[in-house]
Amino acid sequence: MEKFLRPQRLELDPTRMDAADTWIHWKRSFTIFLEAVNDSLLTDESKLNLLINLVSPTRYKYILDINDYRTAMNALEEVFVQPKNVIFCRHLLATRRQRTNESVGQYLQSLKEVDSDGEFQAVTAIQSDSFTASISAAKNEEDKNNQTEHEEQPTAAAPPEQKCFFCRKPKHNRASCAARDSICKNCKKKGHFARVCRSPTAAAMNYDESLLHLSSRETECRCRRFVSNLFFYHLC
Repeated sequence: MEKFLRPQRLELDPTRMDAADTWIHWKRSFTIFLEAVNDSLLTDESKLNLLINLVSPTRYKYILDINDYRTAMNALEEVFVQPKNVIFCRHLLATRRQRTNESVGQYLQSLKEVDSDGEFQAVTAIQSDSFTASISAAKNEEDKNNQTEHEEQPTAAAPPEQKCFFCRKPKHNRASCAARDSICKNCKKKGHFARVCRSPTAAAMNYDESLLHLSSRETECRCRRFVSNLFFYHLC
């Protein structure tokens, strides 16, 4: 089983931002590997040899002159886990602001990562009230933005109201249609109103071709009467 638990070769760059986290994970993986190999039967020399075998040549220089397993592990930890700069961490906590599109939960998590060791828990009442007010304001702003986004979501357009083909009133059963027994004033047929009639209007059927021989003044007057008749028939 130990071959499946064997950690990858340690080639970690100490200058990386996540060097400490990566080292802690690698150290834990190496400890599990030793337990799978049967840690109780291994001597310190055997553990040191396994450690050297899993350290890259560029990182071996940190333990080159060490002949003790525990001392070698402590030396590597000092390289990859740098002491926290308290002043710089305080500066980050004091100046860190919620970024655009960053939720309150993400903002709080970033602050916890800065103070991962809990070194700055003792704060004054003024600092505590100020921090609480900042978090409360950020939460209110997030809720406001969420509400605005919800309100701005386009609603589905209402379907157009269906109307009766025979009377142009809202859609209803044919048996209750007001135009069922009505006589159209345009085509004289039964069952619909004149305003929905598709037949040519009486005014159009009686159109006099002699308009072409009338003067422009008379033509204009007759055209106006003709349009008025069309409008009247469609209103009926």
